Amino acid sequence: MKGAPATLAEAAQRFLATAPLDDRAASQQAINRFVRWFGSDTAVENLTGHDVATFSGAESPSNPDWLHNLEQVKAFLVWCKGQGITPTNLGAHIKVRKPTKKASIRDLREKPVVHLTRDGFAKLQGELSELIAQRPLIADELRRAAADKDFRENAPYHAAREHQGRIEARIREIEATLKVASIIEDNIDASGLSRTNMRIGIGSVVLLHDLTDDEEVRYTLVGPDEADPLRGKLSIASPTGKALLDRTEGDELEVVVPAGTFCYRVLKVEG
Repeated sequence: MKGAPATLAEAAQRFLATAPLDDRAASQQAINRFVRWFGSDTAVENLTGHDVATFSGAESPSNPDWLHNLEQVKAFLVWCKGQGITPTNLGAHIKVRKPTKKASIRDLREKPVVHLTRDGFAKLQGELSELIAQRPLIADELRRAAADKDFRENAPYHAAREHQGRIEARIREIEATLKVASIIEDNIDASGLSRTNMRIGIGSVVLLHDLTDDEEVRYTLVGPDEADPLRGKLSIASPTGKALLDRTEGDELEVVVPAGTFCYRVLKVEG
C-alpha cells in the first residue's frame, strides 16, 4: 500500500486535501459525518462492506442532503481503493438510489407541521443533546471492540454497531420533527388564533368528570409526538382527544372506543 493512513481521520484528511477548494466545505461535512459514525481512530483496514452498507442504509432520504452526502462518501471510498489504502472498493457498497418521479413529487409537497407544546419542544431538544453526546462514547465502544480482528465472532462489535444505528435513527427522527415543529403557546390554538372563550385545543389542560365511572380525570392535550397517557398527556389524534377539541366548559361528550362508550363532562379548561 502507498503509505496507507492508519485511521479514518488520516485518510479523510488526505482525501479532502485533494478536493477542489470550492467543493471542499460541502465534501468535508459529508466525510466528517462518515468518520464520526465509525470513529476517527478506527483503522481503515477494519472497515467491511457490511459496515459501509449499514451506514448507507441508515442515511435518511428525508435529509435534503442525503444524496450528496452518500455520493461524497462513495467518492472517498473509491479514492481509498485507488490509493491502495483498502484492498477492495468499499464504495461499491454505498447504495445511492435516486428518488423515483413519484417520490420526488411527494417530497416537493410541504412537509406536515408538527404541533408541540413549549415543554414538549424543550424535551425533544434535551433528548437530542443527550443522544449527540453519546456519539463519542459509542465510537470508543467500537474502537475497543474492533481490536478483535475476527468480526464474524465479535458480538460486542456488532452490538455496538446496532446501538449506534438506533441512536442515529432517533437523532434523525428528532431533528426532522424539530425542523417542522410549531410551538403552541398558552391560549393560542393550532391556527394561531386566540382562544378567547377557552375552547379546548392543543396545550389545554382539561379537567373532566367521567360520567361512566363517576370520577374526575385531568388531561393535557398534546400532539401525537408528545402523547404519554400514563403522565396525563393525551394525543389530539386519540378518540378522546378528537372529541375534546373545540369544546368548552360545561360541554358533555361521548367517546366511542373498542372497549365501549365513555361519557364526559368538561369541568374546567386551562390554557
